[in-house]
Amino acid sequence: MSLKINLIFFSLYIASFGEFVLANFFGIENSNSLIFLLVDILIFSIVLSFLKLGSRYTKYLVIILIISSITYLLNRETSLIFHLHGLREIIFPVSLFIIFERLFTANYKQGVIIRFKRFAYIFLTLQIPVSFIQFFQFGPGDFVGGTIGKGGSGILTFSIFILVYFLMELKSKSEIVENKVITLATLVPFFIPVALNETKITFLLILLFFLSLVKFKKIGSSILAFSLGLGLIIVFSNVYSTQEKQSFDNPLTAIYSEDFMVSYLAGDEEDYVDVPRITKLVLGSNYLYQSDKLVFGQSYSLFKEGKAYKSDFYRKFEWLLIGSRPYLFYLLFMGGLSLVLSFLILFIGEFKKLKELDVKRKSFNLFLMMILIVMFFYNDGLRFYVLCFSFIFSLFYSKLEYS
Repeated sequence: MSLKINLIFFSLYIASFGEFVLANFFGIENSNSLIFLLVDILIFSIVLSFLKLGSRYTKYLVIILIISSITYLLNRETSLIFHLHGLREIIFPVSLFIIFERLFTANYKQGVIIRFKRFAYIFLTLQIPVSFIQFFQFGPGDFVGGTIGKGGSGILTFSIFILVYFLMELKSKSEIVENKVITLATLVPFFIPVALNETKITFLLILLFFLSLVKFKKIGSSILAFSLGLGLIIVFSNVYSTQEKQSFDNPLTAIYSEDFMVSYLAGDEEDYVDVPRITKLVLGSNYLYQSDKLVFGQSYSLFKEGKAYKSDFYRKFEWLLIGSRPYLFYLLFMGGLSLVLSFLILFIGEFKKLKELDVKRKSFNLFLMMILIVMFFYNDGLRFYVLCFSFIFSLFYSKLEYS
């Protein structure tokens, strides 16, 4: 088991830093595909040794494989190789559920938590100098993705919030808001990359972070959490400069104005190179419905195309498929409503025990639930191994009692 745990964390480290190290220290560019293939091979090999017929996660894995097979048979213009290539990203989250179900047992739990704590500190610390270099080289925006690289600002931002919350929970050892806030004060420097990349979702994530700490039965604690959240939002608003050819005198009021939100999330597709997220969902759902593919989707290979190969469908709809994607949009085109419902039920099954939690980590569980909802409508972050690993690990950790 020790070897398997080592391989799991080796996979996490190379997914987090592999491309950055190869590109900047060895001059090897575009290595992500090979890195992720290695990660998949390692993770899937370990999963095979962890499978239990009675496990609910094994059942979900079987269901997803059945759905993907139906999608492939209904869309035979897709090659089997590309289908399997796309299927890897769908299987990966379920594989992590299977792995952590095994690791979060009495025998391995404490050692795994210590290893993940070490990873969190290393990851968060290294993002600071790397993000500063990217900021001074490219300015604020998607180029400030830390070790995740160009276009990874959103993934980096979500990962930082989740990892900081994990460390806050780990160090505070209680649900007392004051203890969490004191602990959080020592972790604030880890938010520096988030301030540098100026991802707009940061304002919402700050709100959710502190909203999860609010205890409505404890007025003093609620006021403290609300005040800190508001103060941090104001700080970020003051350092926020300009992105996407838009300059804001008051970023906080401008970004959350009705006009900007409607334009940003649901604008006319003809006005944007990257079609707004909600507009993508509407257009994508309409297409799938009209083409009788709403139930099982279009193809598992779609989001792996664009470089070496482009299908006729991809060429026709590339304008819709590229750019920022809500996870719902991604799942819909991959496997239709069948795949969407499978993932919703899988995650809802993890959160349904929220009301049953007593001395466990209610605030962390709530924060992760809100993060998941945001990702479903904002980005396809669960496709990326660093964020997916951090989220699902934290989900298992959030169900533990304080010790």
